[in-house]
Amino acid sequence: MPEEELEILSQRLRAALDLDPSSSVPALQALLREEMRRRADAAQA
Repeated sequence: MPEEELEILSQRLRAALDLDPSSSVPALQALLREEMRRRADAAQA
């Protein structure tokens, strides 16, 4: 998934969390952040 799409997904997850704080969005956001960090580390290597 391109970096731009990851950022859009992150924004949408934040919006979903605002609408329903009891959702599974925090877990999805954590996975998304992990993937973004992994890609950033790979780009720097």
